[in-house]
Amino acid sequence: MKVTGLILAGGLGRRMGGRDKGLQPFRGKPMAAWSIERLAPQVDALIINANQNL
Repeated sequence: MKVTGLILAGGLGRRMGGRDKGLQPFRGKPMAAWSIERLAPQVDALIINANQNL
């Protein structure tokens, strides 16, 4: 069985000054990068739903 992962990384944070939430830094990397690194080894394919900036 093949497994596809989905990361929902889109959306602007209005309370965060309108910046992309997926690009917000956390411990030196964008938040979305942490999700991609953790999920990618566990799935056969990875779909990322994000804004145009990611």
